[in-house]
Amino acid sequence: ALDVETNGLDTIHDEIVGVCLYTPGEKGIYVPLNHRSNMTKERIKKQINPADMKMFLEELIEEKVKIVYHNAKFDIKSLFWQLGVRMEAPEWDTYIAGMLLNENESHSLKELYAKYVKDDETSEKAKFSSLFKGIPFGLIPPDVAYMYAAYDPIQTYELYEFQKAYLTPGTPECKSCNLERVSEVYQNIELPLIKVLFDMEIYGVRLDEAKLAEI
Repeated sequence: ALDVETNGLDTIHDEIVGVCLYTPGEKGIYVPLNHRSNMTKERIKKQINPADMKMFLEELIEEKVKIVYHNAKFDIKSLFWQLGVRMEAPEWDTYIAGMLLNENESHSLKELYAKYVKDDETSEKAKFSSLFKGIPFGLIPPDVAYMYAAYDPIQTYELYEFQKAYLTPGTPECKSCNLERVSEVYQNIELPLIKVLFDMEIYGVRLDEAKLAEI
């Protein structure tokens, strides 16, 4: 699982601060890239060079490593604009899957995880906005940021494991909940569409002006 931490929601202009990674059976890790001093706003030392992070991600692509995201398009657009790396289509997107399974609830990673994986909707959710109260993520010291960020890809992966049973055609869970058609929509339309929308948003679209005028 992969997640990026940024200073905002503008994938073109907001700096990518770090990358969170998780491999099943290993620890969740946080790779700091662009944390800055709260006093001088200069990039602090003892961080990974963004160019090295780009090389690592390109190696993942070359090795065809399957990656799970929560809201994949945001992450892959941030990596494209900020590191210059074009990720492959996601293996799974827990955000999109969550909307298909139940559109009438919050699709926050923390809340979906608490409800479906921990089975405790009342559990305290460590949301960035409440923990750091408007401080840009890049000004959080890496050793503090790690305690928040490294858990995100673990939650993403474990949520994916829960969702997969319900959105994979042919599984007992999918059949018993009458989700066969929904699972086909997810697998054959929604997942491939992520990369299509990425291309449209990055490169733009061509309009047939005559046809547009006609309709």
